[in-house]
Amino acid sequence: MSPSAPHPAEADWAWVSRPMAVGLGGFWTFALNRTPAQVIESFGMDPAAARMMTLEEGMAAYDTRRDEDGRPIPWIRVGTHGGWAFALEDMTAVGQHAVGRLSAGTQAAYVSWTPNGDHEVALYEDGRCVVAFEPWMRWSLSGSDPARFEPQMQETGVMPCPEDAGRVHHPSRMVLMLGFLTRVAGLRIPERVARGPLLTCAATTP
Repeated sequence: MSPSAPHPAEADWAWVSRPMAVGLGGFWTFALNRTPAQVIESFGMDPAAARMMTLEEGMAAYDTRRDEDGRPIPWIRVGTHGGWAFALEDMTAVGQHAVGRLSAGTQAAYVSWTPNGDHEVALYEDGRCVVAFEPWMRWSLSGSDPARFEPQMQETGVMPCPEDAGRVHHPSRMVLMLGFLTRVAGLRIPERVARGPLLTCAATTP
């Protein structure tokens, strides 16, 4: 691939790099063959309280809510596409406690990022983390079988750090993480789905 050629992952995921496409930090959870209700319950939220909202409507309703200590109150947007259920979460990381449960008997995955520039991607199978890592950071590899995905890591450019990282344009780490999940698990979410009406709900407050 020439330095000016589009990265393969950008065909599916370039939209996540656009302004306002994703928040400054967050956690996206994916689970194969799960229902939205199952995902919502795994987050400790009530499926009956969920309402269909677009991204803009959800942000207007929930994005500025804080608890008594000033921390963001978790809220999620949940849907399905291509056999995968997903929960899109901004500025919180409740999904980190749900992904293991969601993977029981199937696959689940997550991508996370913070305002400080920290990123992580992980794939779970049947309650077990198979691989987790930060893009380009080989020292961060963990899980029960991370070597299984070495070819896909190299093909997508998510690992190792490219030699020309400081000189040539590369996709964002979000694009690389999601491209890796597409390569190993066939996971895709179009922009129209992610930004459109999805079941939306928030954690209850005391």
